[in-house]
Amino acid sequence: DPNTLRMLSPDSRRIVYTSRRTGTLDLWVSDITTGEATQITSDVRDDDMARWSPDGTWLAFLSNRGGQVDLWIAPSNGGEAIRMTNDVAIETDLEWSPDGANILFHHESNRAGIEALALGKEPKK
Repeated sequence: DPNTLRMLSPDSRRIVYTSRRTGTLDLWVSDITTGEATQITSDVRDDDMARWSPDGTWLAFLSNRGGQVDLWIAPSNGGEAIRMTNDVAIETDLEWSPDGANILFHHESNRAGIEALALGKEPKK
């Protein structure tokens, strides 16, 4: 199966998954009722490990764009991805806070620990 890492949206109406149908690992969202699929990311590097925001409007994900693994977010209906971290340490284990104000993740640096990225009311570019 070329599609992997399926995750149901908070409202149980859509599913996000990764697919290599375009040659690289990209994020796609499908409507469960209609089956309509929307490509969310389309970078030449791999995008993976998507997590829905609690309100279902954003997807946090990991990407090796720029040659390093960083945390990114993108609107769940499609749109431009926004880089949230930019360092050589690897981010893993993404999780949104219940109120959607923070993204928690494991930060593999010299001090290796859990980080919280505060987003405010809405992510900004």
